[in-house]
Amino acid sequence: MIIDHPYDLNQLIGILSCTPELRYLICKRTILIDGKIESKNLPILSNLTHLFFYQCQLKFQDLEIFIEKISSQLRVLCINTSSDSSYLDADRWERLISEYLPFLRTFNFEYRDFIRTPHDVFVNKFTSPFWIDRRWILELKVDIYQESMTKITYSIHPQRYIQSNYFT
Repeated sequence: MIIDHPYDLNQLIGILSCTPELRYLICKRTILIDGKIESKNLPILSNLTHLFFYQCQLKFQDLEIFIEKISSQLRVLCINTSSDSSYLDADRWERLISEYLPFLRTFNFEYRDFIRTPHDVFVNKFTSPFWIDRRWILELKVDIYQESMTKITYSIHPQRYIQSNYFT
């Protein structure tokens, strides 16, 4: 299923409850309008193996709840966001993946931000044995637009990854 328009996560939950056999889900411009995820209504999608969130505007805690509830069968998870710097917390990702995504093989993550200084404290944690053993590498891209404006892109992807595959 591909949803190619802005939508509220709670609307998606309603749709997913009607599609229990879903295997691939691609969502673009995900938001949470009312500020609270209705986790009690989240269906278990035991066949869902591929999940893509592009231009995701969810808070990381809401994404965590969503992933924890829907499926542990995910093999591919791709997320593109710029909404919440807590997405750069390697320890939270490690816990989420270890506890709730035991079959995850491909993790593609991209976080973009306009900043004055990089989030160095986050970067170092993505080089722990957890990430290295999976051959998921962190790549930083820095674009300087003006003296005071810098765009930094944090990407985590498999070692043999070609960037245009997921986030173009």
